[in-house]
Amino acid sequence: MELKDVFQGVLVKALSLTEAEVSSLTNEDGNLKDDALDVILSKHAEQVQKTREKAKADREEQYKRGLREKGTEYEKLLKEAGVDVGDAKGEEAVQKLKDHIESLAKPSDLDDDKVKNSPLFRSREKELLAQLKAKDEEHTKAWSERDAKEQRERTLSHVKAQAKSILDEMKPVLSEDPKKAANQLKLLELEIENHQYELDGDDVLIKDAKGERVENANGVPMSLSDFVKTTAEQYYDFQVSDKKGTAGDPTRGTLKKDAVKLQKPTTRAGYAEQLAKIEADPTLTHEQRAAMSAELMEIGKDLV
Repeated sequence: MELKDVFQGVLVKALSLTEAEVSSLTNEDGNLKDDALDVILSKHAEQVQKTREKAKADREEQYKRGLREKGTEYEKLLKEAGVDVGDAKGEEAVQKLKDHIESLAKPSDLDDDKVKNSPLFRSREKELLAQLKAKDEEHTKAWSERDAKEQRERTLSHVKAQAKSILDEMKPVLSEDPKKAANQLKLLELEIENHQYELDGDDVLIKDAKGERVENANGVPMSLSDFVKTTAEQYYDFQVSDKKGTAGDPTRGTLKKDAVKLQKPTTRAGYAEQLAKIEADPTLTHEQRAAMSAELMEIGKDLV
């Protein structure tokens, strides 16, 4: 599958662009037009706005449903207490409760103050208020948890997008099979999901599962770029040079027999000596020097 086909598939599925709209982004020679990025960003902004509007509508509907459920719970509690408030709400419902209690006693013996101070009224009122408070706290907690979950999902989505951009610049070597490549990329995504994040403008504070911030060797907060690079190096190999540069030359990328051999350096002097040999070796191509220098840096990273 060619890169342009993958690119077209992403735009069609992720941004709901039609094939005609995707085709309009390129010139006749197949290259992207100058305004292609602006068009894509505009379409992405539309998708984000639609998603936000839908999420807002869903929250409002759930809130209204919660109020209805809460009202049903209150009505049930009153009925269990033997009070039929009908369609009454608020103070009217409270008055219904008072009227019910007054009806249990002789009218000539009770007035409003006596009703309010009667043991039965106080007992029922206290019980009802406690139940209503418990239900109110339950609904408040549920909404807080939902808001926190939605905020984490928005933050995580933002971090994943930035991490994907950083990884793309590193040019990881992935399988040519799209499904296998997607599974390989999932490794980094899982690592990202195992951490917590706080956004402060363009900065991202990374925390581990315990809520402690992730730091680099100098004890300062690790940047998202360093976090992605450090994590990615555990799972992926990376392109040293453009793959198409070796086309037609089967010897490019293959070291000659008399080329310098790498060994793990034990001292900085040894490290510098091997690096100098790599740079001075006339049998190496520019790409091979870069690859061997990177490999030497990896095996001797404790000395750098």
